[in-house]
Amino acid sequence: MATGERRKVWSREELVVVLDLYFRLPRARFTDSAAEVVEAAQLIGRSPAAVPKRLANYRSSTTGQA
Repeated sequence: MATGERRKVWSREELVVVLDLYFRLPRARFTDSAAEVVEAAQLIGRSPAAVPKRLANYRSSTTGQA
């Protein structure tokens, strides 16, 4: 990202699409080349690289919780 550029804030709809993917996709397929990830990225207007990053955010927020 170039200096001075702002990141696009994730909408609720985008977060829900990726959260659904989080629960359906095996962890080993959290890659930007996985067909499901590419499809979700196209659906929400994000890059395929952005989706695995969000999936990792979901994973890290649930690790270690009872």
